[in-house]
Amino acid sequence: QQIRLIGSQLKKSSAAKAPKELWKITERLDPEARVSQEIPIEEVVVEYKILIQVIREWAEDRGLQIPFSEYSYLNEAVFELLSESSRRYSKYQAEQVSKTRQYYLAGVAHQMRNPLLVIQNQLELIQSGVELKEEAMERLVRNTGRLLFLVNSVLRLERFKASELPVSPKNIYPFDLLGNIVDDYRPFAQEKSIGLYLEVDRSLQMQADPDLLSDIFSNLIDNAIKYTEQGQVKVSFEDKDNSVIFRVEDTGPGMSEQRQKEMFEITTSGKTGGAGLGLVVVKRSVEAMQGAVAVESEIGKGSVFCVKLPKEVKAQNVDPSN
Repeated sequence: QQIRLIGSQLKKSSAAKAPKELWKITERLDPEARVSQEIPIEEVVVEYKILIQVIREWAEDRGLQIPFSEYSYLNEAVFELLSESSRRYSKYQAEQVSKTRQYYLAGVAHQMRNPLLVIQNQLELIQSGVELKEEAMERLVRNTGRLLFLVNSVLRLERFKASELPVSPKNIYPFDLLGNIVDDYRPFAQEKSIGLYLEVDRSLQMQADPDLLSDIFSNLIDNAIKYTEQGQVKVSFEDKDNSVIFRVEDTGPGMSEQRQKEMFEITTSGKTGGAGLGLVVVKRSVEAMQGAVAVESEIGKGSVFCVKLPKEVKAQNVDPSN
């Protein structure tokens, strides 16, 4: 279609629009659909070279004498078309980067909510005159540190994909890490009069990134409590075939099959009844540690979120200065 536009202008000879004006007319032909295919610009250049070559050979085979002015117009028009394609491709890429940065920032902001809620809860107790015990003070310190980590994460805006996230595995006892998270959320479960239980093997060890694990289970436990009105939330895990399989089960309202399919997609953020960015963060953190996450649910029968991670997670994109 774009080449036909150039051809129609060539027929007008001296009345033809200047090549650089061809893309400004009202019925401008938009190549955005092609741009979204992310075709390398080098391929586009080759295609336009082939176009010029084919036209030249076509004219030579027929013994046609093309006026220099028309041939020059064709070359200039194709060059302008190539320039426009390059400009639009660059614009498209910039828009994609901007959109992904927005998602990333929204995700970090969402993650900040969890430790802030815990800190707020503890500070309200202090304000009411309750003297915090040692474990409550440790909870405050732990969540303040978690908040600082998330603030520092804003400085890593270039890491949009799971494959680009830094993963720093450490030897950990999942019982200790999950125990701390469960303790942080127990007050919220008590407010709704629902049970929050941790049924795990205290002796199990694994190599995993504790910060990413905190991202995963803070969100899963937070969502489970949020959508459960009565009954319980149970966290468990087991060692199986060099993997650790974690489960977060709730007695909430459950979900339809369609909702389960779209559960971890960024496009579901903000939908009524959705878990928002939290589950997108969960998926991203799980995949960064070479794991998988899935959900099993039935309307009226609660949900089970299952996270499978290698028992020995591999390091990835670790900053040597840290």
